[in-house]
Amino acid sequence: MIHRALRLTAASLVFAAPLCAQHWRTLDASRQLKDSSAVIDVRITYAAGKLTLRPVSGTNALYNMSLKYDAAHGEPVANWDAARNALQLGVKFVKGSRNRGDSDGGALRTDLSTVPPLYLTLELGAVAGDLQLGELRLVGLRLKAGAADVSAHWDQPNRERMHALTIDAGAASLKLVQAGNANTDRIVANVGVGALEIDLGGNWTRDIDMTANVAMGKLDLRLPNDVGIMVESNAFLVDFDKSAFRKRGNDWYSENYDASPRKVRLRLNGAMGSISITRDTK
Repeated sequence: MIHRALRLTAASLVFAAPLCAQHWRTLDASRQLKDSSAVIDVRITYAAGKLTLRPVSGTNALYNMSLKYDAAHGEPVANWDAARNALQLGVKFVKGSRNRGDSDGGALRTDLSTVPPLYLTLELGAVAGDLQLGELRLVGLRLKAGAADVSAHWDQPNRERMHALTIDAGAASLKLVQAGNANTDRIVANVGVGALEIDLGGNWTRDIDMTANVAMGKLDLRLPNDVGIMVESNAFLVDFDKSAFRKRGNDWYSENYDASPRKVRLRLNGAMGSISITRDTK
């Protein structure tokens, strides 16, 4: 059973128009970590507001959550499913309400334990997010974002081999910083009309297979200088600067590909989007 709500307070802010009434409340919740070996499925769903996620060590809590939400339009979620070893956090909209995309005032801060292995799914709407994912034990990560503006950082290496890193950027602006520290050899990037920037800086030793499906959006891929890249392009009206590449068969190889200790194999699909591949000059 979740140890819920260390405090629950409410205050109402009533505007002139009744349909715009907001009722701000706060909620603190946490759960003690019982099993540090089994993979925990963590799902965070947040439609509008400011999101902060941090790793936390030196505690026996699986998570700590602090939430400010509009009770007129949403209900807090902090559910533990023991049978599935699954945790759900965030806010769901109440019946009859709708997501107005109003991010002013709402805030969600989540601290996740660095002890157990986690499969993390984030489903975000009109969210301004700052995610610090280094030092966690992520075996998988899926980030789905609508009209979000989110930065995900790996300032420290992920402490578990990640089976796949999947990004779904609808109309979002997403930035992955030092994503080489994510400790994955599989990246899937789906870009709708948004923009996705992936910086593969960091410490990584395995080659990375990457699939990019770009519709009408933009993908910026930044590589360290010692990384070689091969591009298999199946895209229609999606191109990239080939001046530093050489063609072999149907694929394009960077000039340093054969001698590179680390390699990226990119399969590019899509139509009418754009992609840039640049080097970190530091």
